[in-house]
Amino acid sequence: FEVVAIVPNIPANQPGDGLINLARVDYGLASGGTAFVSDTETITIVGPELVATKTPSAATGDAGDVITYTISIAPDALASTADAYGVVVTDALHPLLRLNAGSVTATLGGSAIGTIVTGNKAGDSTIRFTLDRLPDATAVPLLITYRATLLDTVRAGDTIPNTVDIAWRSAPDNGAFPEARGDATSASASVGVA
Repeated sequence: FEVVAIVPNIPANQPGDGLINLARVDYGLASGGTAFVSDTETITIVGPELVATKTPSAATGDAGDVITYTISIAPDALASTADAYGVVVTDALHPLLRLNAGSVTATLGGSAIGTIVTGNKAGDSTIRFTLDRLPDATAVPLLITYRATLLDTVRAGDTIPNTVDIAWRSAPDNGAFPEARGDATSASASVGVA
Protein backbone atom coordinates (compact mmCIF):
# COMPACT_ATOMS: atom_id res chain seq x y z
CA PHE A 1 0.00 0.00 0.00
CA GLU A 2 1.00 3.63 -0.38
CA VAL A 3 0.92 6.41 2.20
CA VAL A 4 0.64 10.03 1.11
CA ALA A 5 1.62 12.64 3.68
CA ILE A 6 1.86 16.40 3.74
CA VAL A 7 4.71 17.98 5.65
CA PRO A 8 3.16 20.54 8.03
CA ASN A 9 4.09 24.18 7.52
CA ILE A 10 5.66 24.71 10.95
CA PRO A 11 8.91 26.45 11.93
CA ALA A 12 10.54 23.13 12.85
CA ASN A 13 10.29 21.92 9.23
CA GLN A 14 12.95 23.68 7.18
CA PRO A 15 14.37 22.94 3.70
CA GLY A 16 17.18 20.43 3.95
CA ASP A 17 15.85 18.81 7.13
CA GLY A 18 15.37 15.05 7.09
CA LEU A 19 12.20 13.48 8.45
CA ILE A 20 12.12 9.79 9.30
CA ASN A 21 8.94 7.84 8.68
CA LEU A 22 8.61 4.52 10.52
CA ALA A 23 6.21 1.88 9.30
CA ARG A 24 5.41 -1.16 11.42
CA VAL A 25 3.11 -4.08 10.76
CA ASP A 26 2.17 -6.41 13.60
CA TYR A 27 0.78 -9.83 12.74
CA GLY A 28 -0.25 -13.04 14.38
CA LEU A 29 1.71 -16.25 13.98
CA ALA A 30 0.13 -19.63 13.30
CA SER A 31 1.69 -20.80 16.58
CA GLY A 32 -0.35 -18.21 18.47
CA GLY A 33 2.35 -15.66 19.05
CA THR A 34 2.80 -12.26 17.42
CA ALA A 35 5.55 -10.72 15.37
CA PHE A 36 6.19 -7.55 13.46
CA VAL A 37 8.17 -6.13 10.61
CA SER A 38 9.24 -2.51 10.32
CA ASP A 39 11.12 -0.25 8.02
CA THR A 40 12.06 3.40 7.88
CA GLU A 41 12.35 5.88 5.08
CA THR A 42 13.91 9.33 5.35
CA ILE A 43 12.56 12.18 3.28
CA THR A 44 14.30 15.51 2.81
CA ILE A 45 12.21 18.65 3.02
CA VAL A 46 12.61 20.80 -0.07
CA GLY A 47 11.85 24.46 -0.37
CA PRO A 48 12.92 27.65 -2.08
CA GLU A 49 15.30 30.09 -0.43
CA LEU A 50 16.13 33.27 -2.32
CA VAL A 51 18.93 35.78 -1.82
CA ALA A 52 18.94 39.34 -3.09
CA THR A 53 21.31 42.24 -3.56
CA LYS A 54 20.65 45.82 -4.57
CA THR A 55 23.37 47.93 -6.13
CA PRO A 56 23.34 51.60 -7.18
CA SER A 57 25.43 52.71 -10.17
CA ALA A 58 27.12 55.36 -7.99
CA ALA A 59 27.80 55.62 -4.27
CA THR A 60 27.29 59.39 -4.31
CA GLY A 61 25.43 61.92 -6.40
CA ASP A 62 23.98 65.40 -6.46
CA ALA A 63 20.66 67.02 -7.37
CA GLY A 64 19.58 65.98 -10.86
CA ASP A 65 21.92 62.99 -11.08
CA VAL A 66 20.43 59.76 -12.40
CA ILE A 67 21.21 56.59 -10.46
CA THR A 68 20.64 53.15 -11.96
CA TYR A 69 19.66 50.54 -9.40
CA THR A 70 20.16 46.83 -10.08
CA ILE A 71 18.31 44.24 -8.01
CA SER A 72 19.64 40.70 -8.30
CA ILE A 73 17.49 37.80 -7.05
CA ALA A 74 18.60 34.17 -7.18
CA PRO A 75 18.11 30.85 -5.42
CA ASP A 76 20.49 30.47 -2.48
CA ALA A 77 23.12 28.02 -3.74
CA LEU A 78 23.51 26.47 -0.29
CA ALA A 79 19.93 26.40 1.00
CA SER A 80 17.45 26.38 -1.88
CA THR A 81 16.11 23.02 -3.03
CA ALA A 82 12.94 23.90 -4.97
CA ASP A 83 11.41 26.46 -7.32
CA ALA A 84 10.01 29.70 -5.84
CA TYR A 85 6.41 30.50 -6.78
CA GLY A 86 4.40 33.70 -6.68
CA VAL A 87 7.48 35.91 -6.48
CA VAL A 88 6.55 39.52 -5.64
CA VAL A 89 9.16 42.30 -5.65
CA THR A 90 8.20 45.66 -4.10
CA ASP A 91 10.49 48.68 -4.09
CA ALA A 92 9.06 51.94 -2.72
CA LEU A 93 11.42 54.76 -3.60
CA HIS A 94 12.70 57.24 -1.02
CA PRO A 95 10.92 60.63 -1.21
CA LEU A 96 14.16 62.26 -2.41
CA LEU A 97 14.19 60.02 -5.51
CA ARG A 98 12.00 60.33 -8.60
CA LEU A 99 11.49 57.16 -10.61
CA ASN A 100 12.28 57.65 -14.29
CA ALA A 101 9.11 56.44 -16.00
CA GLY A 102 9.64 53.60 -18.46
CA SER A 103 13.04 52.65 -17.06
CA VAL A 104 12.05 49.46 -15.19
CA THR A 105 13.17 46.20 -16.79
CA ALA A 106 13.17 42.59 -15.58
CA THR A 107 15.29 39.93 -17.25
CA LEU A 108 16.45 36.36 -16.68
CA GLY A 109 19.40 35.36 -18.80
CA GLY A 110 18.94 38.43 -20.98
CA SER A 111 15.27 37.70 -21.79
CA ALA A 112 12.35 39.74 -20.48
CA ILE A 113 10.40 37.88 -17.80
CA GLY A 114 7.49 38.43 -15.40
CA THR A 115 5.14 41.38 -15.09
CA ILE A 116 6.05 44.94 -14.14
CA VAL A 117 2.81 45.88 -12.38
CA THR A 118 3.85 49.41 -11.38
CA GLY A 119 6.89 51.54 -12.03
CA ASN A 120 6.81 52.38 -15.71
CA LYS A 121 4.13 55.08 -15.69
CA ALA A 122 4.62 58.78 -15.02
CA GLY A 123 4.12 59.51 -11.33
CA ASP A 124 4.84 55.96 -10.12
CA SER A 125 6.93 55.96 -6.95
CA THR A 126 6.83 52.22 -6.24
CA ILE A 127 8.04 49.34 -8.36
CA ARG A 128 5.98 46.18 -8.13
CA PHE A 129 7.04 43.13 -10.12
CA THR A 130 5.50 39.65 -10.14
CA LEU A 131 6.73 36.31 -11.45
CA ASP A 132 4.80 33.03 -11.38
CA ARG A 133 7.86 30.80 -10.93
CA LEU A 134 11.60 31.27 -10.46
CA PRO A 135 13.34 27.94 -11.17
CA ASP A 136 15.72 26.68 -8.51
CA ALA A 137 18.04 25.41 -11.23
CA THR A 138 18.49 28.83 -12.83
CA ALA A 139 22.16 29.49 -13.52
CA VAL A 140 21.69 33.26 -13.74
CA PRO A 141 19.91 35.70 -11.40
CA LEU A 142 16.69 37.53 -12.06
CA LEU A 143 17.75 41.14 -12.69
CA ILE A 144 15.46 44.11 -12.17
CA THR A 145 16.90 47.48 -13.11
CA TYR A 146 15.53 51.00 -12.99
CA ARG A 147 16.70 54.60 -13.04
CA ALA A 148 15.86 57.25 -10.46
CA THR A 149 16.77 60.92 -10.34
CA LEU A 150 17.96 62.71 -7.19
CA LEU A 151 15.54 65.57 -6.54
CA ASP A 152 16.62 69.22 -6.33
CA THR A 153 15.75 69.18 -2.61
CA VAL A 154 18.66 66.89 -1.65
CA ARG A 155 21.36 68.46 0.51
CA ALA A 156 25.05 67.74 0.82
CA GLY A 157 25.55 65.09 3.48
CA ASP A 158 22.14 63.43 2.95
CA THR A 159 22.08 59.65 2.77
CA ILE A 160 19.25 58.26 0.69
CA PRO A 161 18.42 54.67 1.65
CA ASN A 162 16.33 52.42 -0.54
CA THR A 163 15.08 48.91 0.28
CA VAL A 164 13.52 46.27 -1.92
CA ASP A 165 11.27 43.56 -0.43
CA ILE A 166 10.93 40.13 -2.04
CA ALA A 167 8.27 37.58 -1.10
CA TRP A 168 7.59 34.08 -2.47
CA ARG A 169 5.83 30.79 -1.75
CA SER A 170 6.96 27.18 -1.79
CA ALA A 171 4.13 26.11 -4.15
CA PRO A 172 1.74 27.71 -6.63
CA ASP A 173 -0.96 29.87 -5.03
CA ASN A 174 -3.81 28.06 -6.76
CA GLY A 175 -5.52 26.55 -3.71
CA ALA A 176 -4.14 23.06 -4.35
CA PHE A 177 -1.32 23.47 -1.84
CA PRO A 178 -2.73 24.85 1.42
CA GLU A 179 0.49 23.99 3.26
CA ALA A 180 2.64 26.11 0.94
CA ARG A 181 5.11 28.14 2.95
CA GLY A 182 5.59 31.84 2.40
CA ASP A 183 8.98 33.44 2.84
CA ALA A 184 10.60 36.82 2.31
CA THR A 185 13.88 38.69 2.18
CA SER A 186 15.03 42.21 1.47
CA ALA A 187 18.06 44.09 0.19
CA SER A 188 19.08 47.72 0.71
CA ALA A 189 21.33 50.25 -0.94
CA SER A 190 22.15 53.84 -0.05
CA VAL A 191 23.40 56.78 -2.09
CA GLY A 192 25.14 59.70 -0.43
CA VAL A 193 24.73 63.27 -1.58
CA ALA A 194 28.02 65.02 -2.30
